[in-house]
Amino acid sequence: MTANFIAAGVLVLAFALGLRRALAGGPGGAAAPALAALFGLCLITGGVFTTDPKPGYPPGTEVPGEPTLHGMVHDANPVPFYLSLTALACVLARRFAAEPGGRPWALYCAATAVAVPVTFAIAAALYDPDAASGTFHGLWQRINLAIGLGWIAAVAHRLLRSPLRAAPPVAAAAGPEGPPPSRFFGGGR
Repeated sequence: MTANFIAAGVLVLAFALGLRRALAGGPGGAAAPALAALFGLCLITGGVFTTDPKPGYPPGTEVPGEPTLHGMVHDANPVPFYLSLTALACVLARRFAAEPGGRPWALYCAATAVAVPVTFAIAAALYDPDAASGTFHGLWQRINLAIGLGWIAAVAHRLLRSPLRAAPPVAAAAGPEGPPPSRFFGGGR
């Protein structure tokens, strides 16, 4: 799990760099990459600072009498994690809404900005602090992560395939050098 958190965080940091290039100079051009970077750093933090053992998990481990520093950092991490992801979805909803034909993407971003905290609240409500677990708590955590990370993947794909910035002049699109470079990563299509 540690490697998954760290790998996902590094990928989200790459997404933040792509956002910086793709949204430069427009609405959300500074806020979106900063929020994505914060989200990525929170994922990495969740991997580096592992949670304390809980009763029965992992099997055969002893639950510490007092929370460890690692456990406290891990348990505090969801606050900036979910705030940054929700704010990022709001910023991109505004950005897409300002673009011609961007309404469906703006609605998708807005729905994500609602679904992420709602599914987190469901997971939190199902958690039993006395038992340090909960019925379907983990399932709702995974649903929540699938919504948030799936949305990031969809937005990255959208920006790779049809950048939000103005299209290059028609002559440049079919020049002798081939297609213009992608505005997202700076490479070819």
